[in-house]
Amino acid sequence: MRLMLLSFLAALAAAENQTAGIPFQVRASAPGTPVDNRMMTASNLTFFLNGQTASTCPLSSGCPPGNRTVLNGDASSLNVLVPGGQQIFVTGDGSVHFTPGHSPSIPPGASTGPFSQAGGAWHFTGLGARDFMACPVPVNRWRVFAALRNATVPGVNVTQCVPFVATVIPFMSSQPAAFQYT
Repeated sequence: MRLMLLSFLAALAAAENQTAGIPFQVRASAPGTPVDNRMMTASNLTFFLNGQTASTCPLSSGCPPGNRTVLNGDASSLNVLVPGGQQIFVTGDGSVHFTPGHSPSIPPGASTGPFSQAGGAWHFTGLGARDFMACPVPVNRWRVFAALRNATVPGVNVTQCVPFVATVIPFMSSQPAAFQYT
C-alpha cells in the first residue's frame, strides 16, 4: 500500500512539472469564495479576475486572437508578439502589473520576481509575499495583488481581499496569444 501511494505521488509530481516552460493561463482557486474558478485577465496594464482581456494589434493581417490572457512559461512575462515582450512586475503597494508594449519601463521600487510556475500553480515570493490575492473593485471585478499584509488597495480594506491559488492551465498554441496587451 505504501509503495503504491509513493508511486502515485511521484507520478502526480511528474505530471504537474510537465507544464513548466509551457505558456499558460491562470484560473483562481479559492473554494467557497466569489473568485473561485475566475480566469485572470490583463487590462489597463494590470490583472483582474472576472474581467475582460484587453489587447491590440497594429498589423493588417496575421494578428493573434488576443482574447485570452496568457503568460509565458518563464512565469514572468506575457505571451505576446510585440518586440521586446511585456514583463510582469509588482509595485510596492502589492498590485500586479505588466509593462506596455515597446516599453521595458518598470517603476522604481517594483519587483520583477521571483515569479515561478510549480506544482500546477503560478507563484510570486518577492517583497515578502506568498503568492496572490484578489481585492474587490467596482464593476464586479477583482484586482490581482501580491499577497502582502501591508498591500495598499484603493478604496478597500486589505481584509476584504481573498487569497487564491493561481492554478496553471497550459496554453497549447504555436503562435502567441496576443500582439500586445493594453
